[in-house]
Amino acid sequence: LQNDRSPSISNFLKMAEALDVPAAYLLEGDERFIPKIPFIGYASAGEGWTPTEDLSEFVEARFIDKDPIAIGIQGNSMAPVYRNGDVLICHKIDGANISNIIGRDCAIYTQNGESYIKILNKGSQPNLYTLRSYNHMVYPDIEDVKIKWAAPIVWVKRNNI
Repeated sequence: LQNDRSPSISNFLKMAEALDVPAAYLLEGDERFIPKIPFIGYASAGEGWTPTEDLSEFVEARFIDKDPIAIGIQGNSMAPVYRNGDVLICHKIDGANISNIIGRDCAIYTQNGESYIKILNKGSQPNLYTLRSYNHMVYPDIEDVKIKWAAPIVWVKRNNI
């Protein structure tokens, strides 16, 4: 870049990766390529939803942050939250930032090498966490565990069977 030459596509993509920004950001200098989804209504009691009259609001579809992972669901032990064949898209967080995702549905990997899909809650002491189950009748909560990383679920690709 200092020689007033354009980088090759390969080098350009490497620069975007090194800077941890989308390639489009380097081209345009903004985030115009983040999809915006129209916000059309609210769901409340029951199974219905009510359309909104203000159709000018949008939600930015930032599905993936850093360090994305995908996990497939097998079986129905977490139904109706997650169903057989769903794919969970998550992004890994470790260290001190784990406390920022308390209360979120997460893929979790413990210091003992165990892995779960649970709701992340605070434990009884600092740096310990309680992993809340979706199906309490079958799977009890796991209390006071140390976590290597947690990955909040940011998108669910539903099984289309």
